[in-house]
Parts: sequence; structure tokens; C-alpha cells
Amino acid sequence: MNIQTVIKTGFRYALTYAVLLAVFVTTLTLVCALPNERIQKNILDSVPQMRQEGLRYQAFGHELSTLDGFTDQLIAEMQFVVDPANPFKAAIVSYREDFDYLDIIERVAAGGEKVTDNYARYWHGYAVWLRPLLMLFNYGQTRIVMNVAFYALLAAVFALLYIRTKDWWSGVPLALALLSVYLFTIPMSWQFFSVFAVALAVCIYILLKLKNAEFVPKLPHVLFISGALTTFIDLTSAPLVACGFPLIISLLVIYRHKYISSVREYAALGAKMVFAWGLGYVILWVSKWVLADAVFRLGTISGALERTRAWTYGEAQLYPEIIWWKAPVFVFEYTFRSFALPAFLFLLALVAFVIWRAVKHKDHMLWVFLGAGLMPVVWFMVAYSHTYVHYFMVFRALSVSIMAIISAFCCALWRYYQTKKKNAKILRGKQKKGKNKKSRKR
Repeated sequence: MNIQTVIKTGFRYALTYAVLLAVFVTTLTLVCALPNERIQKNILDSVPQMRQEGLRYQAFGHELSTLDGFTDQLIAEMQFVVDPANPFKAAIVSYREDFDYLDIIERVAAGGEKVTDNYARYWHGYAVWLRPLLMLFNYGQTRIVMNVAFYALLAAVFALLYIRTKDWWSGVPLALALLSVYLFTIPMSWQFFSVFAVALAVCIYILLKLKNAEFVPKLPHVLFISGALTTFIDLTSAPLVACGFPLIISLLVIYRHKYISSVREYAALGAKMVFAWGLGYVILWVSKWVLADAVFRLGTISGALERTRAWTYGEAQLYPEIIWWKAPVFVFEYTFRSFALPAFLFLLALVAFVIWRAVKHKDHMLWVFLGAGLMPVVWFMVAYSHTYVHYFMVFRALSVSIMAIISAFCCALWRYYQTKKKNAKILRGKQKKGKNKKSRKR
């Protein structure tokens, strides 16, 4: 890569960053300027349902279907106390008060003390779609909208996967990955929905554009935008899905069509995509801290760094049972429960087959899929305090590992049968030539 290419790439990313930052601030300010009367009415109408469901409602009678009522109540409180008279401040400061969110909503509605604390370390970009919805619908009704949107996005991904690959199995990894983390709960919660919607939307964009090898070099830039959108709308519920899903789908399509023949280029592409996503995620998140401190002197940077310390190793001082290397095991056991051992052995068998194909048949591109599957494992171990405390929502990031393993297995199996079919065709050709020689001798 020459110096001109580096400068051009750097300029493109810097321009993208500037545009995204401007879009984030502008859209949040605009939705905070929306009249609050109807929003407050629909939130007040939602309070009885939220109170009845509580903080950890099991939507389908199973622990894996636990919804994050705590965060949804927090979001409701934050949207209720938005002041449209000062939308920019409301967008950047993000007022909230812990912890009895529903009581606080009713207190403010009755003309009581206003909320003055802030939650400025997050963007709270979910408000861009949620506040317009709350002008029309209450909590239960927004779930209907989220369900329609989620399954429409999912159907579009499956359809485009088939169009791009012409293989029925191409949607199997994503389907099994989502089923393993109880996909039915995702569009039931404001907290869960946003990041999966971004992940699926980015997948759709990639599948629409990835028609040939020309789009391949642009994939890291797409993942940079995905990382930025993730930090904009997500409250660290399962951010890795917005990196892992688009990454694995891209790798699958490229593998299927051989857009890249070099293993080194294939691995380099995967690494660039992950790095670009992380760059977008971190830079735009830190930008929110800097913006909040620069304009309103909220102490956001120091507070955010303290929470980062707490969610990595900080809580371990309070809970000695929290051990960093056990975090992935804890999540896996929570996800599969009594089936943890059979599920582990099943996935291990798939990995063993993939490794056999990669080593014996020199199909080294399969290693890249397995590498992608390690991302949640690393995430759980680094943010291990956060993983132990919020296991009921972060376990969904495990879907990236499951999707990566099953994708690698499907690709290996497909290549195995393609090779077998090719060898059978060659053998039939040789047999036909031998018969023709014998007939000529006669």
C-alpha cells in the first residue's frame, strides 16, 4: 500500500467519522425536539404493563426468554423527562435518575421534583426510532412494530443469502445461531432490538452490494459504519452481533464464489473488518464523552473510564468468585443449561471436521471462520465483570461463535461434496475414454 492510498483511505474514514458524528447529534436533537405530550401519555399508559412484568419478565416461560425490563423502564423514564424546549441539551446530557424508574415517571407526571442526574456516557441513539413510535404507540404496541420489523429484516437476509449463493444451506448458520439464543425475545425488548436490527440491516446492505470481487475492499469501511451505529444505539447488550453477523456473511459469500483465492488476503480482510468495526465503535463512543464534557462539563470522561474499569476487572474485587477465564464457560452453561455438555460435544465435533478439512485438504480459509468464532470468547474474558452481572442479555453474543462454527462446517461440507462430484466426473470421463479406445480396437 503506497502513501497516496494510505492518505486517501485515512481521509475517507475521517470524512465518514465527521458525517456520522454530525448525523448522530442532529438526529438526536431533532427527535428530542418532538412534542412530549403524546410521548408522555403513551409512556404513562405503559407503566401498568411494565410494573406487572417487572424487571426480569420471562416472556415465554423460560429463563432464556428473560426480558430486560430494568433497562426498558430506564429508557421509558429517560424519554419521559426529555425537555423539547432545549433539545440539544436533552440529546447530549440524557437525563435520568436511579432506580425506581416507574415511580419517578409518575412523580414527574404529578409535577414533582425534576430529574437532574445524567447518563451521558451513552449516545442513546435508540431514541431516533423510539420517540417517533412513542408518539403513536404504548409499550405493548411498540413490540408489535418491532416484531414486524425484525422478522422482515431477517427474511430479507435469508432471501438475499440464497440469491447470492444459490445454496439452500447458506441461511442455516444464521438461523441456528439465532435459535440458540432464543431469537423470539429479541423484538420483545427495546434494549435487545436495536443492535440486532443494525446487524441485520448491515448484512442486507452487504448482500446487496457484494455481487463480485470489486466490493470486497470496501467491506472494512462498511464495518466501520456498523461499529459507529452500534455504539450509537446499543447499551452494551450484545454489540458483537453487529460485527460478527456481517463479517461471517461476507466471508461465506466470498468463500462460496472464490472472490479471494489467497488465504493470506482472506485472513487479512477478516482482520481489517474486525479492526474497522472496533475503531468505529470506540471512536464514536469516546466522541460522546468528549462532546458532553466539552459543552456541559459533566465529568463524563472520568465516569465512563471508571465504568469501563468496573466492567472489566473492577467488580472482581467485590466478588472473588468472578474469574476472567471462566466467563465464556459461565455464558455457555447459561445458554444451554442441562444440554451444555451435548451442545459442547456437538460443536466440538463440527470444529474437528472443519480442522480435518483445513489441515488434510489445505482448505485454510476455514481457519478464518473459526477465528471469527473466538470474538465473543475474548469479549467475555475481557469484560468479564460485565458478563457475570449482565449474563441474561450478553449471552446473545454467543450467537456469533455458533454462526461461525456452523458456517465453517457448512462451507467445509460443501467443498467436500464439490470435490467428490468433480472427482466422480473425472473418473466417468476416463472410463468413457477407455471404452472408446476398446471399441476402436475392435
